[in-house]
Amino acid sequence: EEVESRQATILSFSNQDKGNKNELELLNNETRKTANLVRAKLKSMRENWPPDENSANASVIHRIQRNQHSHLTRWFAEVMRGHHE
Repeated sequence: EEVESRQATILSFSNQDKGNKNELELLNNETRKTANLVRAKLKSMRENWPPDENSANASVIHRIQRNQHSHLTRWFAEVMRGHHE
């Protein structure tokens, strides 16, 4: 939301203030770093799963973890799509 308001402010002024541009760039960089951190944590979650020897015998805990990971991944993708619009 903060990034959106800064972008609207910058675009509304014809003489785009360099300070506003720098501030927006810093916010975008921070967003990018946070997104990369989330991606890395989601990847780490997936890599730390035990191997599936037989999916029928997978424990309830592992199925819950996979479901949570799937939900978090979809939610993160939705948030990032909203950010890029």
